[in-house]
Order: sequence, then structure tokens, then C-alpha cells
Amino acid sequence: MSQTVSAEINLACDANVAGLSAIAGISGGTSNGTFNCTTTTNNSAGYNLTFKKNGLLLTAGGGADKQFDDYTGATGDPIDYNFAAPGAGVEYWGFNMTAGTDVATRFKDNGAACNVAGAVNAGQCWVRVPTTPTVETVATRATATGGSGVQSSFGVRMQAGASNALQSGTYTSTLVVTATML
Repeated sequence: MSQTVSAEINLACDANVAGLSAIAGISGGTSNGTFNCTTTTNNSAGYNLTFKKNGLLLTAGGGADKQFDDYTGATGDPIDYNFAAPGAGVEYWGFNMTAGTDVATRFKDNGAACNVAGAVNAGQCWVRVPTTPTVETVATRATATGGSGVQSSFGVRMQAGASNALQSGTYTSTLVVTATML
């Protein structure tokens, strides 16, 4: 007798970003949120976890004073250690990885710089959220996860500088996390 067992993968993410607070439309401010995803696979080659958005964080169709632009930070993409505050009249949003055993090296730091061997220290390494078709690889594993899976934790930050004129309302964007077997 011979029985084949197929490889499977499962991804379970929080339905919403938790912890977000209101940002003042004129004087500016910061809002931080988090969400978690758990990847489970019996694939002996492991998995790859990617992240993207469907568009800018915006309200009423976007445009001047109706959207948060992609985070560019002090050094621009690829990645910044700490979130560089936007200047007056500017608003950005970006993300980081705050925890996970399989987090990509790009999000690891040595306490002063990103993309180095080290740990994920309270999510210090910030980058823009890529837009389709571009994706950001946030975690990779070269073995099966076991039955309980592996959790990856994300941080999201929206920040508006002072002297703004952001339209009041709810700003939205859809975030997409995808797990694929290697």
C-alpha cells in the first residue's frame, strides 16, 4: 500500500488593524495600529509571506488633503530605522514587522540600523506599503511550521505633520497578506 499526503498551507489574519486613533486634520498627529497573521503549513520546503495594499489610504476619492501618501522616510525606500516625521502639511503611512520568528532580514535590526542580522526590536524598521502588482516579502521559512503555525505581527503608522488641511472622515485602504508554499 502507498498513501500520498499533500502539502497544504493556511493563513489566518486579524480582520482589522487594532489600536488606531483619530488624527487631528489641521494640527496633525500619529496613529499606530497592529495586526497579526498566523501561517500554518506542512510543506517541507516552507512558505513565503507577502504584503501589499490596493491603493493609498484615502477618503472621498483621494487627492489634495484627502489622502496619506506612501511613506518615504529620511532615506526613502528601501527601509528606515525609526519613522521619520513628515513636515508641515505632509502626511504619510507605512508599516513594519513587530514580531515573528520568520521575519525577513530586511525588518531585523541591530539597535541602530535595519536589514542586518539581529532581532525585530519593537518594530523599528519602517517602509511604505507596496501597491499591486508589487509586493513586500515579510517572512520566509524553509521548513514546515507544525500544527500551531507561526505568527507574524505587523505595525501600521499614519502620521500627519502640523499645518494640515486634511478633510475629516474615514480614510481606507485594503491590506492584502498572502502565504504561498515554496
